[in-house]
Amino acid sequence: MNNNHIDNQPNNPLPSFLSGSDPILVIVTAPDSDTAKNIIQGALQNKFVACANLIPAIESFYWWQGAIENSNETLILFKTVYAKAPELEAYVREAHPYDTPEFIVQTLSGGSEKYLNWIRTSVGLPEETSQSL
Repeated sequence: MNNNHIDNQPNNPLPSFLSGSDPILVIVTAPDSDTAKNIIQGALQNKFVACANLIPAIESFYWWQGAIENSNETLILFKTVYAKAPELEAYVREAHPYDTPEFIVQTLSGGSEKYLNWIRTSVGLPEETSQSL
C-alpha cells in the first residue's frame, strides 16, 4: 500500500517529514465555478480548510478511458493542515460530480509563520511557534 495515499491515514503512518499540524496545499479541479463554490463552502463550513482560492476558466488535457480528452474546468487551491487531508478527501469524493476527482496534496517548504499559524488555528488546531518548514 502506498503510504502517500491519505484517505485511510489512521492506518498509514504520516511520512516521516510531516506532522499532522503541517500546512499543506490541496489541488482540486471542478467542472465549473458553481460546483467549485459549493465544494469550497462545504469544506469551509466543516473546518476542513482555512481558505480556498478559485481560479476559473482553465483548460485541462488528460487521458480518460483510453482517449485524450480536454475540458474547461475551475481550479481550487485549498490551504489546510495534513491532519485534515483525509476528511477533506472524503468530502471532495462525496461532493464532487467526477468519478475520479483530482486531489493532490502539496507539502509547503516554508512561509510566513503568522500565515501558517492562521491556517492551523482556522481549522481548529493550536498555534505553533518557531516552525522549521
